Amino acid sequence: MKADIEHWASCLAALAADSEVPGASLAFWHDGEVYECATGVLNTTTGAPVGTDSLFQIGSVTKVWTATQLMLLAEQGRVTLDTPVAEILPEFRVSDPRATAAITLRHLLTHTSGIDGDLFLDTGRGDDCLRRYVEACADLEQTFPVGDSHSYCNSGFVIAGRIIEQLTGTVWDQALREQICEPLGLTHTWTLPEDVLRFGAAVGHDERGALVPRWGLPRSVGPAGLICARAADVVAFGRAHLTPGALLADPAFLRQAQVELPNPHCGGRQWGIGWSLDEWDGHQVVSHTGDTIGQHAVLWALPEHGTVIAALINGGRSVEFQHRLATELLRELHAIDVPAPIA
Repeated sequence: MKADIEHWASCLAALAADSEVPGASLAFWHDGEVYECATGVLNTTTGAPVGTDSLFQIGSVTKVWTATQLMLLAEQGRVTLDTPVAEILPEFRVSDPRATAAITLRHLLTHTSGIDGDLFLDTGRGDDCLRRYVEACADLEQTFPVGDSHSYCNSGFVIAGRIIEQLTGTVWDQALREQICEPLGLTHTWTLPEDVLRFGAAVGHDERGALVPRWGLPRSVGPAGLICARAADVVAFGRAHLTPGALLADPAFLRQAQVELPNPHCGGRQWGIGWSLDEWDGHQVVSHTGDTIGQHAVLWALPEHGTVIAALINGGRSVEFQHRLATELLRELHAIDVPAPIA
């Protein structure tokens, strides 16, 4: 059954108003067709309207793209998930020598390395920024022994991005274009401000709708959260993960559980390769969310139904908004009851 995009445009606008969201963009793939709609403004100061081609910061949804890049290299036989990081990056080390030797690519992509994940360090705009970031990880402590648990780790994905640079011989931003954007024909997916500014770009707002003082994150944390994209491009990327051969020969491998989450009540029960894994009303849902400075994004994929949804938001009560949007969409598209968030 085809969706009524006018209905969803109206629904998007109403939900955004209720949650004080300045602007949002929605795209979803359903029953063989992509649907797009947008509402609100990119910037409350200028009043520039959100269009379906507007770029938003997708934040940590970027991590699924970085994981995909490494899996492409693994399918080419250039690396394995169980290759130690130190074998590829001579500059890599953390404070515990045993951890330095033990951490593998799998640990990075499943957030099980145990290293402190919150090093948000600006190492400059140069092409050496990831190498310099990895060198700065030398003092990072372990939050638990390697492989013992799961703790969300931004640092691990920057290290993963540096591995991509080492294996491809180019900077992460260019490798992203060559490995994913160009093969999928993504024209509205970029990482650097000078590229993003060629399009209509959202700026962040706080929960009250006030403009935030900074636009984006430093280039040095790119592989963990620097992609800017339109919602339809994010959906196209998600569709590739449901279609063998679109990018990966076996994208379903990334959806296989690698670790049980210590807290299964917030965001997923398990983690795969890059993806958070959950079950809603008996249906598998793979997803990732992303937060930057006043912006929020979410990508959901339902392998059983072939449905992919991306929502991009630039402030307000964004988590409330995304949950209400998912509830409305999945109830109507597939009669799925989305679990209520815990109090």
